[in-house]
Amino acid sequence: DAVGAKVRVTPAVGGPGRRPPRMLRFVDGGNGFAAQSTKRLHFGLGAATAAEVVEVEWPSGLRQSFTGVAADRIYRLVEGQPALGPGRAAQRAAAGPAARPAARPAATGEGSHR
Repeated sequence: DAVGAKVRVTPAVGGPGRRPPRMLRFVDGGNGFAAQSTKRLHFGLGAATAAEVVEVEWPSGLRQSFTGVAADRIYRLVEGQPALGPGRAAQRAAAGPAARPAARPAATGEGSHR
């Protein structure tokens, strides 16, 4: 479930002699009593249109790197998979309406509770 993974991102910043800042985030399992945090990590790349490199260190010790990652997208990283996948919302949108669950009919008549 990726809790404990470390993700480092280096934005692609142009210009000679400019060293882009590296950002580090950790996947956190929760941050309060009986709470659960999202496992989504956000990296603000500013004006950069891509990340030069995304490096992941998984809790198992496996290390992976992805280069030329486009900005302004949500990606799904799966340990051991060689490529970044689209986030779940993008997967649902690509699947089209047939893959979405049908709407439940409204309850009517006596004894129905809403």
